[in-house]
Amino acid sequence: TIRPSTGLAVMDVAFKGKRVAWEIALAEAAALYSGANSDQVFYLDSAYSMTHFSGDLVEGLDCPETASILYAPKWLYFQGGAPVSNSAKAFPFKAGCIFGVRGKALTVRAVATVGNYDYITELVFKLDGSITVALKFAGYMETRYFEKVYDAVETQLSEIVHDNLAAPLHAHFACFKVDLDIMG
Repeated sequence: TIRPSTGLAVMDVAFKGKRVAWEIALAEAAALYSGANSDQVFYLDSAYSMTHFSGDLVEGLDCPETASILYAPKWLYFQGGAPVSNSAKAFPFKAGCIFGVRGKALTVRAVATVGNYDYITELVFKLDGSITVALKFAGYMETRYFEKVYDAVETQLSEIVHDNLAAPLHAHFACFKVDLDIMG
């Protein structure tokens, strides 16, 4: 499934007929931006939704053309370039895909747009029973205006990418929930 709050989740994962995991899911993704005083920002991305600002995946670009598409609901649509909330109706969109390389692995991928980033969550199931979980980021840097005379500290907290334009240093982290079935 692809949840609005946290994105991709797989449940009831079995290997050779025995369940090994009840659930593997992204629990939270966060970004921490440097800044002086009130310029520091801490984003918990599930608060912004891992689906509502996402668009359809592009087959052949985000996923192979032969992939099976996973649809997810969102409760927000765009009209004239502006988001419009409509709590009366959910809109399906292409949020993820499943594809495999015969005799090698099966991949489940979802791409969520949150603000200026795309979060690419991937679970790869291999023939030996191992599972690789990855979260990759792509997107545009966040920037802010600054004046060297008044905001000298900004040069210690950011990359100065152009006259009066700073890109604050930041870090991303993600937490995954993994409920293993170790008794079976």
